[in-house]
Amino acid sequence: MRTLVLFDFDGTITDKDSFIALLKFHVGTFQVLLGFVLFGPWVVGYYLRLYPNHKLKSRIIRYFFGGMTIADFEALGVDFCRDKVPFLIRRKALKEIEKWKSRGAEIYIVSVSIEEWIKPWPFQHGCKVIGTRLEYQSGYLTG
Repeated sequence: MRTLVLFDFDGTITDKDSFIALLKFHVGTFQVLLGFVLFGPWVVGYYLRLYPNHKLKSRIIRYFFGGMTIADFEALGVDFCRDKVPFLIRRKALKEIEKWKSRGAEIYIVSVSIEEWIKPWPFQHGCKVIGTRLEYQSGYLTG
């Protein structure tokens, strides 16, 4: 009999959402703030529950990453998981993952986060990933 264990990434394994952390890692805090000023109406709409989260994230992803090659985006994910993600991880969550691994469980990290920016961390810890996949055209990210 196999045991399957599922963990959410953002806010469960990590102590906060990785999306903003990735943006800051990629372009710096100032550029993130500038981008959010440009997206002000949509951000306000989101907080007023008038504009859906997935559409806002799609706009932001397109703005910050649109036109990036698949290879460059994957490399950004590797760098982010190496340099930033370890500081976001809850110790208790990592202990829980290790406990289930020692029992032989098959562990999946399930997330609405984009696979490329989180998958290096779960793979490093012997887990598989089910996440959101972005659209690419001719090898470039469209958002």
